[in-house]
Amino acid sequence: RLDTVRKLLLDRAAMISRATFLQPVPAEGILPSPEDSDWDTDKLVVAAQPFYRYVVHDALAELGAADRIAGLTRDWLGLLETGPTAFREVWEGGSLAHGWSATPTRDLVAYTLGVTPGRPGYERVRVAPRLDDLEWVRGVVPTPHGPVSVAVTGSAVSIESPVPVELVARDGGIRHYPAGT
Repeated sequence: RLDTVRKLLLDRAAMISRATFLQPVPAEGILPSPEDSDWDTDKLVVAAQPFYRYVVHDALAELGAADRIAGLTRDWLGLLETGPTAFREVWEGGSLAHGWSATPTRDLVAYTLGVTPGRPGYERVRVAPRLDDLEWVRGVVPTPHGPVSVAVTGSAVSIESPVPVELVARDGGIRHYPAGT
């Protein structure tokens, strides 16, 4: 079933953007049932809103699709077009400044740049870049031991780290390096 779940989470054509809690409530105070929906509930699912998308991205990473997350964060471009200084609560409407909707901030670091703790407290850093369709990515991640700098262009990876590094290649192979460059 995992392959089916991955395909569904990546199938943009099967999703509709709705924030059900923002729907107008009829005078009787009861939200419309799925039978009253204005979309085909047999073929479409409601896409996760900006805040909850981190859960979708985590699931995709667990399902072996972390390489697709950079592309999925482009959904936030639409939010920036309507409010270029903050992320909204939901894809359509909602509050205009919602820190919970900053999923790309976390996921571009953790999945695209690929920097996460390799051991608790960053005693070792894990670097597993997944660029999707990007040509390059670079960033600096603060840790309790100092900054970890990572730059990736194509298959070339450059890392500067104050702690040992666990580098995870796209094919899953793991190499260990001492602290340094």
